[in-house]
Amino acid sequence: MIVYLAIASKGPYYEFMVDVFKAQMKVYPNLHFYFVYANPNQSVDVIEDDHAIYIKGPEGLKHECVNKTIKAIQYILTKHKDLKVLVRTTASAYFNVDNMKKEVEDLPEEATLFGIHGGGINEGGMAFGSYIVWNRKAVDLLIEKGLSTQAYKRNEIDDISFTSISKELGFKLLQCQRKRVLVLIY
Repeated sequence: MIVYLAIASKGPYYEFMVDVFKAQMKVYPNLHFYFVYANPNQSVDVIEDDHAIYIKGPEGLKHECVNKTIKAIQYILTKHKDLKVLVRTTASAYFNVDNMKKEVEDLPEEATLFGIHGGGINEGGMAFGSYIVWNRKAVDLLIEKGLSTQAYKRNEIDDISFTSISKELGFKLLQCQRKRVLVLIY
């Protein structure tokens, strides 16, 4: 099963993308998609409501965003125990779901993470926007060790932080067959 987590904050542009993804979910009923928001004023750690996950805590682009992502992943693992692949993206990205499924199916067994920042949907690509794809092995490593790494402690912007954490955990870079795709293997 593939689960998509879109890191978002409240605002008109992201709300437009919520409608876009809800339209895709009608076409792909097995698509599990969640927008992830932070809310420092909620009384519980996690609230799920209509494809949104609200994490207790402040919004931000560094530690705050990494924490929001990790807590959302922990929550997703309680709901989707059969998770095979997790796509962590921004709410402004758009996916060609068919191409994404093909790309994920073609990944070597040992692949744990690949990231793409853009790609032409009309050129056979799978997305427009930035995202990271983790298989279950990568997700488990991130949950177990990600927040204790020196890379996390440097407090970099979230995308850079996840790349640094992956390198520190020993992931290696592998070139995939599709254009503009980099795969990190453990």
